[in-house]
Amino acid sequence: MAEAIRGALPALGALRVGLLLFTAVDILVPLFDGLARHGSPWSAGGHTATHVVIASAIAPILFVVLLFDYIMSRVRAADAGDAGGARFRAIGRVELVAMAVLLAYWMPVIAALGR
Repeated sequence: MAEAIRGALPALGALRVGLLLFTAVDILVPLFDGLARHGSPWSAGGHTATHVVIASAIAPILFVVLLFDYIMSRVRAADAGDAGGARFRAIGRVELVAMAVLLAYWMPVIAALGR
């Protein structure tokens, strides 16, 4: 499995890998915030503000950037031939999964804003 992921990373490209890693960090920040509030050495910092203010504000921005990159990968898939089109369709599927996870994770926060 690790070999398959290591082989797929160059196909994604450095900027897309960075975008996906940044999305994963945005999802994992509340986990570290929860650890900080339960007596770990991190509890001295302002991790609640990081979770509530920064990470929740970055999530919609990441969603829009992922959506834009998905649209561009679909355009490139339509322009490329069969071999290049398959690569960009696979990239689009990875980005759709990342968008779905990001949206599912932050939807309670987004829904609470409307109350």
